[in-house]
Amino acid sequence: MGTIELLQRLATALAIGFLIGVERGWQERQGAPGSRAAGVRTFALVGLFGGLCGTLYPLIGEFAFGMIALGFAIGFVVFQWRQSVARNNVSATELVAGLLTFALGAYAVLGQPIVAGAVGVVITAILATREWLHGFVARLTWVELRSAILLLAMSVVVLPVLPDRNIDPWGVFNPREIWLMTVLIAAASFAGYVAVKVVGTKRGLIVAGAAGGLVSSAAVTLSNASQAKAETAPRASLVSGIIAAWIVSYVRVTIIAIVVAPQLLLLLGLPIAAASLAATAVGLLFDRNRQRADTEPRLSIKNPFEFFRVLRFATILAVVMGGVKVLTARFGEAGLLSLSAVAGVVERDAVALSAGRLVAAAGLSSAALAVLVALASDVAGKFALGAAISGGKLVKPLLIVAVAMIAAGAGTYAIMLR
Repeated sequence: MGTIELLQRLATALAIGFLIGVERGWQERQGAPGSRAAGVRTFALVGLFGGLCGTLYPLIGEFAFGMIALGFAIGFVVFQWRQSVARNNVSATELVAGLLTFALGAYAVLGQPIVAGAVGVVITAILATREWLHGFVARLTWVELRSAILLLAMSVVVLPVLPDRNIDPWGVFNPREIWLMTVLIAAASFAGYVAVKVVGTKRGLIVAGAAGGLVSSAAVTLSNASQAKAETAPRASLVSGIIAAWIVSYVRVTIIAIVVAPQLLLLLGLPIAAASLAATAVGLLFDRNRQRADTEPRLSIKNPFEFFRVLRFATILAVVMGGVKVLTARFGEAGLLSLSAVAGVVERDAVALSAGRLVAAAGLSSAALAVLVALASDVAGKFALGAAISGGKLVKPLLIVAVAMIAAGAGTYAIMLR
């Protein structure tokens, strides 16, 4: 390489060490002068030293380069050990950071400096978020950790080994396709659960309802209806929270269907947008009389990522996907819509994830209608749930919202087909 390029690579190695050193120095900024073991200058020199070792590599060979790197590692380990003893503090973070700085400095010269710089930024970000990461781990429950591990196992371990072909004589069940859809919806539900954990419920019932709609609009409906019966929060606020959950749930399911079958964008997007606008308009009418609750909303949403719930969803999805093909072949569009209406009450996500097969089996318009029927059935079921749990106190407002959403969506779809 030329002199200019070599200088640029050495500058990158120095910059990596400087960046990590700034973060290390900032973490110990409260210490007395001279008490810091390794700060900006030390880490900048470590990065530059790694870059210089990389520069010498073509001249001294692999063995000598390895011995220099080993010597640096041993010296840095001894230095950090003595510092740890002096401070009576056990931590390997600074040791690992120093070794990584040396390695990135060498890689900036011998490999790709852009990659080395990017990794240096990531390392600095990880080091800088120490308090946040420690707080996150402290708040993490075993159920949440287990759910994340299960999601990774489903994605990385189980999915690659499943056969990507139909395994039944009727050509209906593709294990990898079904499991991939299950992983996608499980990941979406878990992401919604995390969003609820981050947002919390202290910002009001509307925000809590919208965040809860990412996980389960049924849970929001159940929770708010229970509060309406017990009169623990203003009724208008509870209705607004349910409306927010229904809208977010509608949009979420629509996005899933469009991702699976992008050609449904207009046929689904416009009716859902109309239904959401209608619900928003009704919500604004109720919001005129809404007052913020004095107490924190008691929105109870459990972790949606339970193993048996995942298996239940996979089973429902397989039945729906198989039913789409069988009922369409035997009964045409009528059978397809009947299946969507029933599945919408049980699990409308399964219908959305079957959008690709719906398009292939029945065409665009019938596929879009099937998804819309499932959503309408879902809203009708949520209305019945809210009306029953609230002891009749939310019958009128929820009926107005449900009728407005279904009418707006159906009307828009009918106009589009003309």
